[in-house]
Amino acid sequence: METLSPLVQAIGADLKFNIGPSSKNNLITEGITDYMYLNAMLNYLEIDNAPNIIPSAGVSNINRVVSILIGWGCGFKILLDYDSAGYNEYDVLVNNWMRI
Repeated sequence: METLSPLVQAIGADLKFNIGPSSKNNLITEGITDYMYLNAMLNYLEIDNAPNIIPSAGVSNINRVVSILIGWGCGFKILLDYDSAGYNEYDVLVNNWMRI
């Protein structure tokens, strides 16, 4: 699932400082549409210190993105849609990650 970490570690780099997500202030969205909408609004409103928005390509992939960000030591927030898939993913995330 995660292919960049071993490659970057092999060359002595650190993903959270060199490439990939920000070390803090990341926002995971369900999909590319959420990503584009939020980026457009942040740019239009000229928001300083805007979060790094990461689209997960579907609600079922959010758990994988969270796993990678935790492994890299990056902070994050999650934006879910207000639908049954969003509620289901919320339950999955709480059950998988609240015990850490």
